[in-house]
Amino acid sequence: MKETYGNLTVIADDLQMLTGRNLCISYVEFVIQFTFVESIEGQSKGIHHSPGEGQTTASVR
Repeated sequence: MKETYGNLTVIADDLQMLTGRNLCISYVEFVIQFTFVESIEGQSKGIHHSPGEGQTTASVR
């Protein structure tokens, strides 16, 4: 998890403790796919999203 998802590690670790590994992986994959789609749509409109968007609030304990 840590090597693959980098900045999402904190979020993923928190969710893994709360929900268990399977749901954690599903959530992280959803976030990755959603972010990817957003960045593709943003590029087609000339809008560039920062890679770390939303991570600050999501990782607050």
